[in-house]
Amino acid sequence: MNAPLPARTDLDRLAVLNAYGILDTPPERAFDDIVRLVGQLLEAPIVAVNLLAEGRQWFKSEIGLGTREMPLDDSICKFALLQQGRMVVPDTRLDARFNCNPLVTGAPGLRFYAGELLTTPEGVALGTLCVLDLEPRPQGLTAQQEAVLETMAHQVMRLIELHKALSDQQRLLEQQQAIQEELQREREALRDSQAQALAVAGQAERERRRLDALLQAAPVGIIVAEAGGAVVHVNAENRRIWGAHPMSRDIAAYAEWKGWWADGSARHGQRLREDEWAMSRALAGEDAPRHVIEIESFDRPGVRRIMLNSGAPIRNETGEIVGAVVAQMDVTERVKAEEALRQADQKKDEFLAMLAHELRNPLAPITSAAAILSNHAVDVATVRRTSAIIARQAKHMTGLIDDLLDVSRVTRGRVDLTTAELDIKDIIADAIEQVRPLVEKHQHRLLVQLAPAPAIVLGDRKRLVQVMTNLLSNAAKYTPHGGAIDVLLESGYGELAVTVRDNGIGMTPELIADAFELFSQGKRGLDRSQGGLGIGLALVKSLLQLHGGTVSVHSEGPDRGSSFVVRLPAVARSAEAAAGTPALPAGAAPGLLRIGIVDDNEDAAATLSMFLQAYGHEVSIAHCAEHALELLPAFAPDVCLLDIGLPEMSGFELARALRSQPSLRSAVLVAITGYAQEKDRQEARGAGFDDLFAKPVDLGALNALLTRVAQHRPR
Repeated sequence: MNAPLPARTDLDRLAVLNAYGILDTPPERAFDDIVRLVGQLLEAPIVAVNLLAEGRQWFKSEIGLGTREMPLDDSICKFALLQQGRMVVPDTRLDARFNCNPLVTGAPGLRFYAGELLTTPEGVALGTLCVLDLEPRPQGLTAQQEAVLETMAHQVMRLIELHKALSDQQRLLEQQQAIQEELQREREALRDSQAQALAVAGQAERERRRLDALLQAAPVGIIVAEAGGAVVHVNAENRRIWGAHPMSRDIAAYAEWKGWWADGSARHGQRLREDEWAMSRALAGEDAPRHVIEIESFDRPGVRRIMLNSGAPIRNETGEIVGAVVAQMDVTERVKAEEALRQADQKKDEFLAMLAHELRNPLAPITSAAAILSNHAVDVATVRRTSAIIARQAKHMTGLIDDLLDVSRVTRGRVDLTTAELDIKDIIADAIEQVRPLVEKHQHRLLVQLAPAPAIVLGDRKRLVQVMTNLLSNAAKYTPHGGAIDVLLESGYGELAVTVRDNGIGMTPELIADAFELFSQGKRGLDRSQGGLGIGLALVKSLLQLHGGTVSVHSEGPDRGSSFVVRLPAVARSAEAAAGTPALPAGAAPGLLRIGIVDDNEDAAATLSMFLQAYGHEVSIAHCAEHALELLPAFAPDVCLLDIGLPEMSGFELARALRSQPSLRSAVLVAITGYAQEKDRQEARGAGFDDLFAKPVDLGALNALLTRVAQHRPR
């Protein structure tokens, strides 16, 4: 099927495309990097930045095609323009538009296509960022892949816009040169006319008017001075640049002009003397002096602009200098654009290098694990361990991609918050549970101090937990082994403040200034060993802004620790939200105890164990009564926490059996049950239990009990 583009609409579109001046330009690394990244993220062998020109489709960048252009008749992308949006073709052979296309029926045998329009700010489609595969994809693209394709298409369009802006700047420079050449021609004409002044007075007047019109219309500021330095003429652009320009009487008066060198040399930043201005140098006989300076206009004190100045002396027929002319081009925006482009390119290179590094890290153990599994002699235990390694590394890679997609959603305003009244203490508790393995791995001391009253905010639980988890993870990562992490909650004046403080590696002032910028990572001692893409704190800031909150950071310097403060608006607690969970226990840990846990729920036992180990206790776990009877007598615990609802043998029966063991006769036995009526307590006491806790366990009450046991334990 061969469908042409609508003639009138396409003529207009082609005119816009040609105006960008991008067609038939050499390959550029920025476009090539995007094409390669899209190919990696979407696992596509063929990717192209495709611009639909007259009679052809031209590729600014491509992988997998091996050519820079193809006939428009064979184009699949042109149908995306007709469709006016993203086009996904799961199987080209099943689509009547393409099943006869030579690129489908012949080489290279295209079977899948997805294209995102490259659209100008005015809504004109120039082409597509397209991915193709030699195998069909019946499910098309995932939502994540669509987000990647859309984001990268926006980046390509920004590069095209930047390419056009730089081309326009080049044309302006060429116009300046043309103006200077025209001025030179006019000066020569004026010299000739002076020799024939009486005969050609009328012609001289016309030339003067023509020159004046040219000066006024010129897109650069122009100043004309006499031999002594007196300014005799300035054009409109020069008045715009300088404001109310003083008509200085001589070179000495140039001292009131405010200008500083901005050429990157040793004199950069020094103020110009009156004899260093281009006008002074041209009047001194210097041909075409050029320099870059920073000026402050007369009517806008404190506002500086960057100027490219060029001057030339005006000579009479005998070669005597009778004046000078200076042209000034305002290049402030160009310099800013070049600096922004340089920084963006540097950040892009650094980010791509980090991304490649972070994606390669999990590939090494996955590759090794695959090699192990290919060995037919591998035993079952090795298979399980190897499979667990693959699962962990795959989860890590998924986390990296999820972080990228989260940033993409936030920066494009695609995050929808599911808000509810939340107790920020619950948020902190959830976040601590998520980072507890990392805290325990580094043996950090975690101290939590929370205000006793409910601390209610209106927010999205998932996103606020994500914020606190990011801050706690950073504290754990960048605090050396055995360090301290404090979490402090304060309230007042209609807001809540959560402080996450550590005594880790600290931050320099330069790092603090860019801490919340996207892809920003300082040169920390642990950075690359801890991994990361440098987007966590940027995500924290963006998510808090969506909640009407803020985040700030303070550090005394390297090795002095860091303190992050999150501020959120507090809300009054509604009746519906009156019921809540208790706060985490705070304060110093009790003395060390040996504690046995018996619970057939492995997750419940593991989390309770982590809580106790965080306070320095030694813990031993059994998941059935039989194992407990084998394990606990030798372990000789000070305290036993027994689940009542055990299979095969109840917790009451287990308590009686444990009490018969010599090493456990003085142990404190605590029943853990879903029932806490008085009859349950009586039955527990009859079985030999010292105390009973209902599920979920009140961790504060448990901590208080352990403190009492530690205080009264024989030394």
